[in-house]
Amino acid sequence: MSVKASLSLIGKKMNDNDNLKEIYSQHWQHIRHIENERLAFTSFYLAILAAGLAYMFKSDSLEIWHKYIIVLFLLFLSVLGFHIMVRVIVTFWYHYTELKRITSTLCPKRGIRF
Repeated sequence: MSVKASLSLIGKKMNDNDNLKEIYSQHWQHIRHIENERLAFTSFYLAILAAGLAYMFKSDSLEIWHKYIIVLFLLFLSVLGFHIMVRVIVTFWYHYTELKRITSTLCPKRGIRF
């Protein structure tokens, strides 16, 4: 919600449906943010992985311990990425279930299925 919209709500009495619609909107925006965050991190991870593997295989003069360091860094990055993605999935699922709950409250007779 923008600051201008927030300021316009000050002093106005909102009914329960308006509140639920605003909460629904906030959950939806957060889901969109989570998806953008996941996409950005995945792109960043793949770029680093590709660069590390390309450097490792194109460079014939690398000593074996340099290759081990690169592999360990990429392994660490993969484990870190796994933990970040688990956090993202849990957060996404929380907001998704809240959207389902609010939808069933706002539209009880429509029978919207997810």
